[in-house]
Parts: sequence; structure tokens; C-alpha cells
Amino acid sequence: MAHIKTGLRIHGKNGHPKVREALIRFAKWLRKIKEFPVRVNVYLSQREYLVALDGDQCFGTIWIPDDPEYYPSIRLATGDYEMREQKFGRDNALAKDLNTLSHELVHYWQWIETGDMWEKGVPRQATTLVNLYSKSTAHP
Repeated sequence: MAHIKTGLRIHGKNGHPKVREALIRFAKWLRKIKEFPVRVNVYLSQREYLVALDGDQCFGTIWIPDDPEYYPSIRLATGDYEMREQKFGRDNALAKDLNTLSHELVHYWQWIETGDMWEKGVPRQATTLVNLYSKSTAHP
């Protein structure tokens, strides 16, 4: 790869528009406090859940390429947003999406720092990141 792109990019044309807007605001904040030395692309899906490579249903996945010509990517399911908004309210519904993205980004930073990923401590770190963000904004 001649020039390594950096940063965090949200690609949301297929996701729920309210989730897309909230994730873009969150990404702007994240870029101020965290480094993204290798570009990571986030793709939003209109599905209610995703199917991981192991066959499990989930709300988010991360793909780390073996080939340095490709960049890591995160997929997030946003298709259940309307139901969550009705049941839990706007802010709590969006907090779930912020937490899902944060969870996958913790794996990204693990990979950047060590070349590996693991699950231990990831939910706590993701929640801590969302809580920190919540102190900087009135609504997600």
C-alpha cells in the first residue's frame, strides 16, 4: 500500500437516518480524542441484526484484513431502531448504536496495538467510551 489512509468514516446510506446522524456526530467527537492510524470504514445496514462469520446473530461485526492493501471495516445493524425508539426512547435507542460501534472500535484499537483481538474487558471499555461522550453532549 503506497499511502495508508487514516481516520474513521461512516458510510450510512443503507442505515437508519437517525442512527447515521448520531454516529456521524459521535465519530466527529471520537476523532478529537482517539487516533485512527489506519482507516476504518463503518457500514450501516438496514437489517435488524447481522450474521457473524461463526453464524451468531449480532448487531455489529469487525473485519480485519490479512492483506495490507485493504482496510478494516465495521458493519452495524440499524434496522431495529424504530422499535427501540418506541420502547426505550430516542436517546437510549441511539446509545445502543453508539455502544455497538464503540465495542467494535475497541477491537480495532486492540488490533492496531497488538495485531490481535479478544473479548475480555471490551464491553466495559465500550460503555466507558459512550459514558464519556454522554458528558460532552446533551443528546446522542
